[in-house]
Amino acid sequence: MSVPRFETFKGAAQAVEAGANGYTLLIIFSTHCEACQKDSAFWNKLAAEAVKTKTSYYLVCADSARHEVENFVDRFGLGDHPILIDAKRELPTMLKTMFVPQYLLIDKQGRVAGRWSGLSHSDTHGVKALEVSEIVKPAKQ
Repeated sequence: MSVPRFETFKGAAQAVEAGANGYTLLIIFSTHCEACQKDSAFWNKLAAEAVKTKTSYYLVCADSARHEVENFVDRFGLGDHPILIDAKRELPTMLKTMFVPQYLLIDKQGRVAGRWSGLSHSDTHGVKALEVSEIVKPAKQ
């Protein structure tokens, strides 16, 4: 699998880059998702833990309307984070994402090494929310 590419706010193509430990955390959200709005409170902590473990991270919006993404970023104070936009709506096919919020740990070859649903709530299967530190721990190879 190739390394995922998305767009920046300026419309430039951006490949996700692996951190020093060989992993990238993708925080996938939608501006219209109430659970994403709730989970956004955890993203600063999640980003700090990613940095501590030398995992790169990106917030990837599944919406393509840049003004809505910018409003969401401003509203929830996320401007200090790397934000990418899935303008071509390739997430469902590329990374098999069907719902948001979703958290993916990607290895440097672009393979999904881990996948989790929202942090701040139980998902539809009644699985308890994971601790942030559980998400950024790379799977053993």
